[in-house]
Amino acid sequence: MRTAVVVVVVVVSACTVPPPFHVLETPATLEQKQVSLTAGVGGGTGEGMNGCCGGAAARARVGIGNEQEVGIDGDIVFSDETLIGGFKLAYKKQARRNLAFVAGPGVMIGGDSGKRVALGADVGAIIATELSTDFELYSALRLSFAMPVRSDVYAVGGLSEALVLPIGISYSLGGGRSVLGELGGIGALTHARTAMDEVATNTALGFYGAVAVSITR
Repeated sequence: MRTAVVVVVVVVSACTVPPPFHVLETPATLEQKQVSLTAGVGGGTGEGMNGCCGGAAARARVGIGNEQEVGIDGDIVFSDETLIGGFKLAYKKQARRNLAFVAGPGVMIGGDSGKRVALGADVGAIIATELSTDFELYSALRLSFAMPVRSDVYAVGGLSEALVLPIGISYSLGGGRSVLGELGGIGALTHARTAMDEVATNTALGFYGAVAVSITR
């Protein structure tokens, strides 16, 4: 069994989106019984958010064979007024050499009241192309959905959907080491109840960046 340890510095934003939301990976999947670990910190900003955001991220994955891997992704995101923690179960399937699909259910806890709990899920695709023997350019499309766990799903935040569009580059340093850099945008819709007892749709836009160092043993 080989182990891959990844140290990530990630800039996170769009705090209306239950974490985790970043990609920070190419379409390639782990070999059977190969393990990867991820950790990171960062910060970001955007429109329609509770001030500037920062956070930390973690990821653990294991290859299960047939170009598939499973694992757990997690984030803690904070702003001037809120603290949100979330994690999800992750599944990844490499359909072709330069194409993979990802999906998984998750949960978010926190928010400005400190008592928000939401369940959600996401699905996405990652594509890539080789620029040279050492450089690989990748992009992705990820759609997520979150629903509060309460009798009135439109109260205190409401339902939300988000779309994440990143672009990144992976550079091999040799010796089982590589560096990833990623920039992305997030667009979110939130459907919440107003003081007039009406359901209104709000929008939020955010941007983030990330770099990662990967060590494979």
